[in-house]
Amino acid sequence: MSAKTYAHVFFDLDHTLWDFESNSKAAIVALFDKHELNALVGTDADGFFTEYSRINDYYWSLFHKGEIDRDTLRYIRFRKTLEHFRCVIKEGLCDALAHDYIELLPNQNHLLPNAIETLDYLSAKYTLHLITNGFEKVQMQKISRSGLQRYFKHIVTSENAGFSKPQKEIFDYALTLSGATLDNSIFIGDSPEADIQGALNAGMDHVHYNPSGKPCDVTAMQCIADLAELQTLL
Repeated sequence: MSAKTYAHVFFDLDHTLWDFESNSKAAIVALFDKHELNALVGTDADGFFTEYSRINDYYWSLFHKGEIDRDTLRYIRFRKTLEHFRCVIKEGLCDALAHDYIELLPNQNHLLPNAIETLDYLSAKYTLHLITNGFEKVQMQKISRSGLQRYFKHIVTSENAGFSKPQKEIFDYALTLSGATLDNSIFIGDSPEADIQGALNAGMDHVHYNPSGKPCDVTAMQCIADLAELQTLL
């Protein structure tokens, strides 16, 4: 992979730079304590988080396909998690959990290993941008609280673009906004389905950040296990 022609580097946010797993767990633990869920569900915060994560991933996949809307996603993931534990769900609890989680989550600021070091290196050589499927207010708060905002010239969310990865239109929107072209741009993201398939759909060079080494159905141009590897590639 030649770095000579690149002028713009586009990043995904969640699971690529921002440590979604650690931050989501911290938010769930705070939520669990605030609403005294231990007595209701009969498990600890770790057990609750495990089931929530599984269910949340499923409903996010439906959201990406356009099969549910944002409000449904935010509510149903908690409803289905509570139903998994077969507890009596009092009126208003799922709405309260959905609201409080969105308030707590973006205040967390854990980043993935070598994120800052890699951004420091790349920002001296390239113009950096973000393309994220998250909601505008939540994503901007995450970026601000974690100190990432200073690195990126443009931040594109699916909410302001009107399209979501893997749709090529969100990449087209980002290119137009930034003044970049396919010939001088590269994208880095973790999700085979959203990020890598999206870059393929758009015809953009890309790198798959895959720290777990999990096999996937989408073949990327380049795969890395550590963000620091970008300092050699680019």
